[in-house]
Amino acid sequence: MPKGIAKDQEHKAKLLRERMLLKNPMFNSETVKKVHTLRRKKQNYISWNKDTKGLQVAWNKDLRKETDERVAKYSNSMKGKIFTEITKQKIRVARSKQRFNKVSLEELAFIKFLKENGVNGIPQFNITGSNYTTDVDLFQQDHNLCIYYDGIRWHSLPGYPERDKRITEGLIRDGYKVIRISSVDFEEDPQLVLKRILEVE
Repeated sequence: MPKGIAKDQEHKAKLLRERMLLKNPMFNSETVKKVHTLRRKKQNYISWNKDTKGLQVAWNKDLRKETDERVAKYSNSMKGKIFTEITKQKIRVARSKQRFNKVSLEELAFIKFLKENGVNGIPQFNITGSNYTTDVDLFQQDHNLCIYYDGIRWHSLPGYPERDKRITEGLIRDGYKVIRISSVDFEEDPQLVLKRILEVE
């Protein structure tokens, strides 16, 4: 049962009547507007932008927490926010479902080369573990094999080697086989890289 303000029977009946009206095809946007207008009049509601014209500017535009106590209050309320492990896992899953156009041309060429040589799989396959979430460049479900193409441009940046190591260890712990191919190795000898992958299979 969701937490919230307990509603009395009269309020529940009022909500039910409104929902019944919403189901009515004759209940169009103009009628909705009238209902909201009447409700606001009864509650003596005054809109923050009443009698204003043109482009509306947000109340907190150009305000900083150093100069405005309202902004500072909100900023401080979010500071040091602690999430439970369940909430963290939900956040990881939600982020893993986000899709961005982050496949480089080098990765596409690598996957194309593998497929032309009989190494098939699912590209950009998402796996979420207990302390990691990752998009595998090419995942072979039959062999439980995760194939990564690590471009030197990104994977040599600070923090990336540690992140890659944590993901690899997590995948192995969860029963996956992992092979990471450096872009340098692939450019030097693609056939040797192919041999390495086929040996793992």
